Amino acid sequence: MNVLVSTIPGAGHIFPMVPLARALQDAGHDVRFGTTEPMRTTINDLGFELIPLGLPWTQQTVRDHIDEPTGTPTEAVMMKMFWEVGPRAVIGSLDATEWDIDVIVADPDDRGARIWGELHDVPWVNVMNYIRGGVLFGLLFPHDPEERGPILANGPRAKEDELRAEMGLPPMPIMRGESMADRSLCLDMTPTGIVPWEPERRAATAHPMQPVPHRAEVAASVRDQLDPAKDN
Repeated sequence: MNVLVSTIPGAGHIFPMVPLARALQDAGHDVRFGTTEPMRTTINDLGFELIPLGLPWTQQTVRDHIDEPTGTPTEAVMMKMFWEVGPRAVIGSLDATEWDIDVIVADPDDRGARIWGELHDVPWVNVMNYIRGGVLFGLLFPHDPEERGPILANGPRAKEDELRAEMGLPPMPIMRGESMADRSLCLDMTPTGIVPWEPERRAATAHPMQPVPHRAEVAASVRDQLDPAKDN
């Protein structure tokens, strides 16, 4: 199969996908990464071909637009890159690609690839590479899906539904969790002991997957700077 591993352009999103991508490659599938053009060298160095998707941004360039008191990207910038301009650009790039995609292995933050898959009947699977829902959903939002829905409907979900409507898709339903991750197979790397949801509140579609760290080669110049006394 032709497998597109689609992620947003950040090390914390790309590298957790590498062991799974290599396992698929070893099984005989043609695996390519889809992310932004500035990540080409990184993807090629990992041994994969890049299909450039979306705007030429990275997580680092987003940090150029930060809220100085907290040192984090402003809400407006985050909404633009993750819910508004970013996903639309990814959808446009996938429309233009000439590679036939059979399956999408998606970073949960890559909404554009998932929506494109839905539009073109290409199956997709989420790979949760962080604690599902994290602090935001686990602590700030109520666990009861009926209570969570109205809160989400006025925030990020509204932007996603706006994009879906533009693409001719119905609003995003919420099953047992808070996102599109509940609508398809979800491979979850998070150890069950630290998931912030009770078992009965977790996604019905989630399947645990043992996390395998990607071990990159370390340049000799970097090793030489390490303090042997702190090796252990």
